[in-house]
Amino acid sequence: MRLARGRCFGVEAGIALCALPQGWLWRVALPDGRIWAQFLGDAADPEPAPARLVAAITAGTRCAPAPTLRLAGPLIAREAAPRLPAPVTDLRCLPVGDAFAAMDPLSGHGQFWAVSSALAAAAARRTLTADPASEDRCLRYLRERAAETAWRMARVGRDFLALETRFSGQPFWAARRALPDSLPAHESREGFAVAQALVIDNGLITEREVLKTPCSPAGIGWFGRLPAPEIYRLAQAGPEALRQRFGPQAEALLAAIESERTSPHQRVENPS
Repeated sequence: MRLARGRCFGVEAGIALCALPQGWLWRVALPDGRIWAQFLGDAADPEPAPARLVAAITAGTRCAPAPTLRLAGPLIAREAAPRLPAPVTDLRCLPVGDAFAAMDPLSGHGQFWAVSSALAAAAARRTLTADPASEDRCLRYLRERAAETAWRMARVGRDFLALETRFSGQPFWAARRALPDSLPAHESREGFAVAQALVIDNGLITEREVLKTPCSPAGIGWFGRLPAPEIYRLAQAGPEALRQRFGPQAEALLAAIESERTSPHQRVENPS
């Protein structure tokens, strides 16, 4: 990834993101002709980085010919490849964000991962403080959560890049259309099942029953503040069992169970 600023007059001010045969470009054009640009390309390309960046800016902005475009400051080059998390082995110093795992920068998942991994680390520290004997539980939670999230995000990023079909044969795009594998990004399942899983309950990591559904295959712990497995078991006895127990609230609970029957990632056919 290369980040730089330069000048290019005649470009409408604004933000743009565009795909190019050699990678993709994000740029911000200011009214005075200055451009801030970020270009992601293949590190194996033998062309010098400054020339590649200028060529990408020129192609991505349709501005003046490359010889008239000059970088106004030093070019910053960084590796920007997805990295799966290493297993957590020490709860005394927990990595978060990019120090833990790196996401595809085009996907925007890095921002989610920074917050998500920090919240998981905070839960682990709280749990360990409240229960010093919970070390194995905390380690297992961090490992499972990190692996599941990173693999899912990597596959979502792969599918997102595959939507760009114009340059599928170019080295940059071809290499990334097959990473990390060919498995679907989202787990699928049929029907409902109750199983044990690690969850956050009142800020602490605990093992309890969850309800696995087509919509939430990893498991859902609660409908609102009510345990999802308990609500599901009552519903199995019929709607009246829920109505007798929860009164008017039963209809919302029945609707919540019904909404879990279909995966949000299932293809919806056009009825027309």
